[in-house]
Amino acid sequence: MVNRGRSKGCANCRARHVKCDEKRPVCRNCVKLKQECPGYDDVFDRMHKSENKSVERRVTQRQEALAGRSTRGSTKRSSTRVLVSIHARQSSCASTSPSLTSNLYNSPSPVPETWAIDIWFNLYQRDCTDDFGVHLQRLYGYSSLDSPLRPAVTALALGTSLYWMTRNFNVPLVWKYYAEAMRSLREAVKDSERSMQDDVLMAALVLDLAEGLRHQFLPEGSSAGSHRPGAVALLKQRGPLNQRDEGSKSMASTLRAWVANDAIARGVSTDQPPALQDQEEELNMPADQLTRLCYRVLDIQTRYEQVMDTTTTDDLPKTRQLLQDALNIDTDLVAWQESLTALDRPVYTPTADVEQSIQGQGVYGTFLAVFSNMTIADMYCKYNLLQLRLLDIIMRLGASRATLGIEGDASEVVFDATSEFGPSLDVSLPSRMLLCIDEIMSSVPFYLGDISWPITPLLSHQVSFPRALTEFGTYPLDYEKHQMRAVAAAGVYILYTLATLLRFMETDEGLGMRPYDLGVEEKQVQWVKGQMERINRIFRIRAPSREVLEQWCHE
Repeated sequence: MVNRGRSKGCANCRARHVKCDEKRPVCRNCVKLKQECPGYDDVFDRMHKSENKSVERRVTQRQEALAGRSTRGSTKRSSTRVLVSIHARQSSCASTSPSLTSNLYNSPSPVPETWAIDIWFNLYQRDCTDDFGVHLQRLYGYSSLDSPLRPAVTALALGTSLYWMTRNFNVPLVWKYYAEAMRSLREAVKDSERSMQDDVLMAALVLDLAEGLRHQFLPEGSSAGSHRPGAVALLKQRGPLNQRDEGSKSMASTLRAWVANDAIARGVSTDQPPALQDQEEELNMPADQLTRLCYRVLDIQTRYEQVMDTTTTDDLPKTRQLLQDALNIDTDLVAWQESLTALDRPVYTPTADVEQSIQGQGVYGTFLAVFSNMTIADMYCKYNLLQLRLLDIIMRLGASRATLGIEGDASEVVFDATSEFGPSLDVSLPSRMLLCIDEIMSSVPFYLGDISWPITPLLSHQVSFPRALTEFGTYPLDYEKHQMRAVAAAGVYILYTLATLLRFMETDEGLGMRPYDLGVEEKQVQWVKGQMERINRIFRIRAPSREVLEQWCHE
């Protein structure tokens, strides 16, 4: 008879000694008996149950057996001498390492740092299409022991484990390596020659990611600086070194994208250092092309804020030119989307054809989007957010009576093909904006599947995700690989997108009150909030409060 370990059934079925079907959230046996199902034990309680007492009992039994064998045929005096010797050795061990047994079983492995780094590089690194992730792993492998990159990666790896580890984790250990990386980075920056090396800039980028975890897991009101301005300063100081090789280019492109995406998400203008704007060579990757478009939208956003600060009639030509430039960028954005290959586009599967467990966790719309990997999905969501921001500015400009020189109420302004601004406005812009919102909402099940409780990536095979029913040639969705990476990191990817979308859907927005009706339904807003609460429950990421969102919009 094979012992398969502790039963995974609910408490009622275990008490009745019957097989539990282990359905979630309640089992069918309890439903049939009209009993309240008490639920299931935490998966981590089963997998990481403390074995201290069992180990101590086995050690005691072994010592008693050894003592008994050694005293056979001996006098009472020799027996006493053996027992005293054993007791002395135990006391000596206890004095030198009193918590050895406790530490051994209260950590995921004897060396939690190594364990966390292995898991992080395997599950949290983006796919092979992302040069930044490949370059990070290469730099980490070749970095010296005193490099700031090593403690920075360790702090980030240990911190990300908090997303799905519920116990047996030493939180101060994260900040120990975080502080060590900070000290090492400061020393490296002081040396003008050392600060030019790739691992120093990469350490600043990794610490910027780790600082996001610091905001998540420290108490409310804790203050923490930002490493991003320091990384931007390093990037500017490096100058031509940013184009030295593919790894240097990937770091520059990554930081460029971070700055642009944050500014677009917050609806505010930002200072763009020349190091982030100058890119002489042709952009071939879709993500780099999208970043270039993002900076063009940022320029429109900055000019819009300047126009809104002045209301004189002398600025009317400038305002009309701003609208025309925004329409040109909109045309380029649509062209970018149409130029994507089949592998960079989503494949849509009917909502009715996916598993009931996925539908039970909340789906919106009649179709769900499936991508080749989460990196492509993240890029497509950023495109929709960028499109939303640009169309919002166009609508604000069009609804302004001073822009087109139209008298009357702003709500009476209608765009059509006869407009002097051309056929770009012949489609209802609010309809296009609602379509972008629907696109983002339809991609959420691809990230979260039917996850409803904290689960380790080692059990990711128990989670279901939407599958693509239509394949474009060799559509490379590695389902098992996606299961593990989504369980490990999906909350990191999609929460920021949903928070940005929620701010946009709310009436109080970064650029001020909208002079037009977007037509967002209240159930859409509640659905997004519900999914954010779900992510908070699964990954224990603190959902941003309304006060935090308002501060984010106006900082």
